[in-house]
Amino acid sequence: MLPLTVPFHPGQNFTSYFSGLACRNFAGNSRNFANELGLKWPDVVGGSDTVIKTMSDLGGIDLATLTAGTMRRVGLREFAVRQEVLGQYTLSRQRVIVCPCCLVDDIAVGRFGGLLDTYQRLAWEVTHIRACTRHDVRLVDLDLKLNHRQTFDFHLQIADQLDRINILAENTSMRPATKLEHYLTNRLAGHRAGLEWLDTLPFGLAAKVCEMLGVVLAFDSRRNLQTLPEDDWARAGDAGFAVCSGGVVSVRRCLEQLQHASPGKRSLHSRMRAFGQFYEWLAYSDADLEPVRAIVRDHIFETTAVSPGVAILGQTRNKAAVHSLQSARNSYGVSIRIIRGIAKHQGLLPEESENIGDAKLLIPAPELASAVAAWSKGITGLQAQELLGVSKNAWWVLQGAHFPPLFGGLGAATRYNALMITDFLDNLERLAVPQSRQAGMNPFFETMYSQQYGVLNALDLAHSGQLRIGWDRSRHGLNRLLVSEIELREALAQQRNQAKYRAKEVAHHLNLTQSATDRAIIRGLIPCSVGATTTGQMVRFVAGSDLKSLQRRFVSLGTLTGKGSSASKRVQMRQTLEKRGVLPLPDWLECSAMVFRRSEI
Repeated sequence: MLPLTVPFHPGQNFTSYFSGLACRNFAGNSRNFANELGLKWPDVVGGSDTVIKTMSDLGGIDLATLTAGTMRRVGLREFAVRQEVLGQYTLSRQRVIVCPCCLVDDIAVGRFGGLLDTYQRLAWEVTHIRACTRHDVRLVDLDLKLNHRQTFDFHLQIADQLDRINILAENTSMRPATKLEHYLTNRLAGHRAGLEWLDTLPFGLAAKVCEMLGVVLAFDSRRNLQTLPEDDWARAGDAGFAVCSGGVVSVRRCLEQLQHASPGKRSLHSRMRAFGQFYEWLAYSDADLEPVRAIVRDHIFETTAVSPGVAILGQTRNKAAVHSLQSARNSYGVSIRIIRGIAKHQGLLPEESENIGDAKLLIPAPELASAVAAWSKGITGLQAQELLGVSKNAWWVLQGAHFPPLFGGLGAATRYNALMITDFLDNLERLAVPQSRQAGMNPFFETMYSQQYGVLNALDLAHSGQLRIGWDRSRHGLNRLLVSEIELREALAQQRNQAKYRAKEVAHHLNLTQSATDRAIIRGLIPCSVGATTTGQMVRFVAGSDLKSLQRRFVSLGTLTGKGSSASKRVQMRQTLEKRGVLPLPDWLECSAMVFRRSEI
């Protein structure tokens, strides 16, 4: 053990301690002192295990304590303090940066009363720490012109500066240390804040990601980083730390806010522009950035219509996570109008989708792919009509009652389930009496419409056992169904005896239009014992009690405003009712009839 020693302080750098011993033992400088002890100078600067063990014995300092304060070389340009790894750009070991208030306090409470009481802190060598967390003042760069013998020799560096330390302490600028600076200082001391994501990042990456994200948050996304003052870097680091301390969820939420704040379309280029310098920094080839890249990359893939094979931050995806209407059109070869209709029918669009442009409207790709695949397997109305072998009017009736569209509201692009139609035909063939055309059997459709009846009426009668139908196997389609004219007349007569109201009478009693009444009956909104067609003159079999019940419970807008009222008067009445909280029944709106509950008026 050396006869002349100096204490080792918490947070002190090992090279500072070595410099203090050299000064205390009158070695002139640290290099000479290392030569006298038989130590290699690079090993002293690199904090090798041999040097630490030797100085622990010579200085009388606990080995674990000395090791904790040693900046050990672990790579070509990397150093480690405890479990924290600091890269080249995280450290500034060639510059002499100090807190003058700390040095004044060292001298005031020290036992030597001068230079030997001062010591260099580990935190002063970290470029991301720009203020003293103890005194809340800016760290001061002494801006010394050092020769090679003064490098890493703290006491030799400031020996001539002690005279102005008090002046620097009195005139240094006050600036509270940011939360990021407190966080980094505590990590150097071996104390982590328990942050689920930030604590898992290497020391330098944790600091840099806060600063780079904070630059975009606190300043313009295209701000020139070369001219950014130190105080602005500190401000950026604090803004980024507020986000990153919340973990991955907080970072993803911040990225989404940056996207919405950026003007323009939600294209890949606009995403990159919204993230500005933060994205450009991540685009570097440094492998250490991968934990941050993964978050940004996943966010872009999940919120941007990126075509398969396009690389984002060095990686590609085989399948798109989301589609815009434009990218969906390119992928599926279907028009934007149909894509929008399919997505709307499946509930994949937001409520305000009508006001969002084709490039900005994003749809989950897997769900959209399933919906488009289901739509593509359907058949058009014309194909369904040909498959059933019916006229256009008959198809309209059958479609309204038996074959709901796969995706409604698409106009000419509406498709229907082919399997449902073929099953329907199979059931009819099973129900029909196998026979060829015989005397007294007329083609189904001719007889049905000659009696102004409907396709569904006859099918319901056949299913209920009141009517026998035949099947002409020589041809296909509903037009080849055969029915006995005698049986049909008997069934019609029986049903007519049960008739209570005709469609016109129902419309008159409810004050609805004829077309609205027809559609309401077809969709089951008005109870009917058998089916219905589009022909307004056809008899509807509605029980009287049901119709009176409808009159008691519901009232149409036309009834409220009076017969023959103008359109403006009906609009005023509707607005008045809506202000009172009385809303029309949604199912009736499909029938083009505004109907309200009497109990609410």
